[in-house]
Amino acid sequence: PEKAKTSSAELLKAIKKISDVLKVHKGPYLLGGKLTLTDLLFYPFVERLSVLHHFRKFSVPDEEDYQPFHRFCQAMEARPAVQAAKMDIGEFLDAYRAYAEGKG
Repeated sequence: PEKAKTSSAELLKAIKKISDVLKVHKGPYLLGGKLTLTDLLFYPFVERLSVLHHFRKFSVPDEEDYQPFHRFCQAMEARPAVQAAKMDIGEFLDAYRAYAEGKG
C-alpha cells in the first residue's frame, strides 16, 4: 500500500508538470493550439491511465492544477483519428490483468 501511494504521488507530480507545460503553451495540445507528433506519441500513455483507475483506483483529480491535462485529454478524445484508433478498455484490462494481479 505504501509503495502504491508513493507511485501515485509521483505520477500526479509528473501529470502536474505536463499541466504546467500545457499552461505555458496555452494548449489544448502540448505545444499550443495545433496538434503535433508529440501529442500523438504521448496520448497512448494517457489512455492507459484507465488501467490504473480500474486496478488501483488511481485518477487525476478534478482540481485547477490538473485542468490543462483534462482539457488535453478531451481535445485528443474529440479527434476522429484518435477515436478510430482507440483501443477498447477491455483489451487494455486483459493485457495488463496478470501484471496488475501480481501474476505477470
